[in-house]
Amino acid sequence: MNRLTEAINKAHAFGQTVEEWDAVVGERFAPYVSRKSILSRDRESFRSELLNLNDVEAVPKYADLLRRIVRKYRRNIRADQAAALRFMANGFEGTCRADEHWMSLFMTHNPVLQSSSLYDQVFQRFGLLESILEGSYKLYLRIIYGFAARDCSGQFPSDVGQRDLGNLLSPIPQAYTSRAHLLIEDPEHGIQVSQWRNIAAHKSFTVTSENEVEVTFGRSTLTSKRIDFAALGRVLDWAKHCLGNL
Repeated sequence: MNRLTEAINKAHAFGQTVEEWDAVVGERFAPYVSRKSILSRDRESFRSELLNLNDVEAVPKYADLLRRIVRKYRRNIRADQAAALRFMANGFEGTCRADEHWMSLFMTHNPVLQSSSLYDQVFQRFGLLESILEGSYKLYLRIIYGFAARDCSGQFPSDVGQRDLGNLLSPIPQAYTSRAHLLIEDPEHGIQVSQWRNIAAHKSFTVTSENEVEVTFGRSTLTSKRIDFAALGRVLDWAKHCLGNL
C-alpha cells in the first residue's frame, strides 16, 4: 500500500504524461505481477488504479480505513490461502459487473440543468445513489463482508450472493474496527447504507421547501429526516468515497 502511494507521488513529481505514468506502473506493480507482459498489456487499468487510489489518499480517514482493510485481507489470505482464493474467484464475476456498471454510469451520466426544478435535481441524485449502491457498492461489499466473516468465524461464507445490503453489514465493524462505520452509515446523518439504498430505490422523499428534502425510511417504525440539497450531495460523495475503499 505504501509503495503504491509512493508511486502516485513519484508520478506527480515526474509530470503527468502517459509515458511517465506507465514507467511508474511498471516499476511499482512489478513485485506483484508474475508475468511482465501483463504490465504492458493492461497498463491503462493499472494506471487507472493508481489514479483511483489518489482520490482515496486525498481524504485521510478513508485512506486509513483502506490500509486497515488491506492488512486484514493479507492476514486472512496468509491464514487460509486456498479458501481465500476460492472465495475471491467466486466473487470475481460480481466485481467485474460492479466495475462495468460504474464505468457505464460514468460515461452516460448527464446532469440535469441547474435551472431545472429542485424535484428533478433531487430525483436524479437519488437515481445516482441507487445506481451506485445497488449496481456497484453491494457487489464489492460482498467481498469485504466475506473477509470480515472469516475473521470472526474462521470460515468464508457461502451465502454472500443471497444477502441484501442490510445483511452484509453486521460483522464489518468488529472485523475492521470502529472506523469501518464509514462503510455502514453516512457520517453526517447516521443513516445506514441499506436505508439510503431503499430511500433512493423507492424514491421515499418529499421536497418540503426551496432547498430542503424530507426522507422517510424504516420498516416496522418509519423515521423521517429533513436534509438540504447540499447535504444530499455530500451523501453522494460519501458513497463514492466508500466505493473507492472496496
